[in-house]
Amino acid sequence: TGEQARIWHHLFKALARVGNDLFLQVNDKQISMHTLNQAHSAFATVSFPDLFFKDFSVSGKIESCKILLKSMSAVFKFPANVEEFFINFDCDKSDLTITLTCR
Repeated sequence: TGEQARIWHHLFKALARVGNDLFLQVNDKQISMHTLNQAHSAFATVSFPDLFFKDFSVSGKIESCKILLKSMSAVFKFPANVEEFFINFDCDKSDLTITLTCR
């Protein structure tokens, strides 16, 4: 929903103050994200349980990936226009797809 997109917008904005890279870990119960600053002296982490999402499923090999935080911030730059969004994380193909449905 738009409210959840707003939460993600603020999340990526806050994490970008700490580091440049987003480490995304997915398991069958939650999505966890963390970042580390360049000096390795500051660390930020956040987790979203499966109940946070309208639909949550994990299939295939479960791993983690590293994403540039600036890219994620750009996706959710205008959260007020988002009605709903879908995140598809394919570990086997190293593919992360975010689909936004906007007003």
